[in-house]
Amino acid sequence: MLRNIHVLDLSRAVAGPYCTQLLGDFGADVIKVEPPTGDVGRVAGLSRVGEASTYFLSVNRNKRSIVIDLQTGEGKEVLARLIKRADVLVENFRAGVMERLGFGEGRLKELNPRLLVCAISGYGQDGPYRDRKALDLIGQTISGLASLTGEEDGPPTPAGAPVSDVLTGLNACIGVLVGLVGRNNGHDGFNSIDVSLLGSTISACTVEATSFLNTGEVPGRHGSAWFQTFPYDVFPTSDGWIAIGAAGEWQKLCGLLGLDELGAREDLLDISTRLAQRQDLKKEISAATRRFTTDALVTRLQEADLLCGPAYDMRQVFDDPAVQHAGLRIEMEQPMNGRFATVDSAASFYPDGRKQQRWEKSRRPPPLLGEHTLEILAELGYDPDAIERACRSGAVAYLPH
Repeated sequence: MLRNIHVLDLSRAVAGPYCTQLLGDFGADVIKVEPPTGDVGRVAGLSRVGEASTYFLSVNRNKRSIVIDLQTGEGKEVLARLIKRADVLVENFRAGVMERLGFGEGRLKELNPRLLVCAISGYGQDGPYRDRKALDLIGQTISGLASLTGEEDGPPTPAGAPVSDVLTGLNACIGVLVGLVGRNNGHDGFNSIDVSLLGSTISACTVEATSFLNTGEVPGRHGSAWFQTFPYDVFPTSDGWIAIGAAGEWQKLCGLLGLDELGAREDLLDISTRLAQRQDLKKEISAATRRFTTDALVTRLQEADLLCGPAYDMRQVFDDPAVQHAGLRIEMEQPMNGRFATVDSAASFYPDGRKQQRWEKSRRPPPLLGEHTLEILAELGYDPDAIERACRSGAVAYLPH
């Protein structure tokens, strides 16, 4: 799909690497530029496959790695050569770092007038917070997302997954794809895309934000519930948890749970009344759902065509037949560290409209640090002597594994 698109990845951690991994999944040639110490993701977290961090493995497949010391003049010359042949450059330094490295917008335009540059940051490339540090935790909290999650009398609670990073990576990928389409439609000049954790996460709160902007009422925390309707929540079962969304089928739900008295109350047909009595109603529904196993209650409610589903932990997710059918668990093998499992990108393409002929995504394992340095330098036109000199000087590194 993106064959012959060359992506230069100067990003690290999650948001930028997730964006470029998606581009790589669909055929782009992604070159990951790393400092001699490597992407910080290579040593992040505690879980490992061999010596490789699962954090790094999760967002860096379908890339080649070159080690460049951008503090050296020769290293900057190697980067300049890479920029000249790139279609896309993705970076997630703090605002102003590219300029200080000697690769501000003017220099990039000079090197490659057709380059598409995607800058990912915490707060955007300008504005009052442009110089502040930001990671996923800050994206979730300053955007208001964490204020919507957690118990009513508890603190704002960020999600257990780095959703701000991933949302930002998705928005960056969308921006890059729009830029590439625009180029094909005649806009063949330099393009700059500005994507922030702040903007990406606020935009994901569009329903809650739109409510506030038009009513002035600040949405609060309601545990696992949603602030605008009830029941739309997670309830206990005898062996786990179930999610139920039956706001428009209140009486049917009450009948299926044996709560006939609640179902007969005329006042509870009004959602606003149910919201006002949310805590008491949740206790009664919870007492009823605890009489069933999760599987039995899901089956019972599904047969009545009610919105419901099990609330899984990660082990249960990957044991589920729907997840297995979707093929979201994939396996790869990395040199030295062996075989590992990870999660596929969600979109699938069927060029002829038939599932039997799904377009196959790229399947290159995450690179070892500097694994492709020599290969990439040769592609840039460096002869063996020049490669040896560059390696000897420390401008680039090929780390034997």
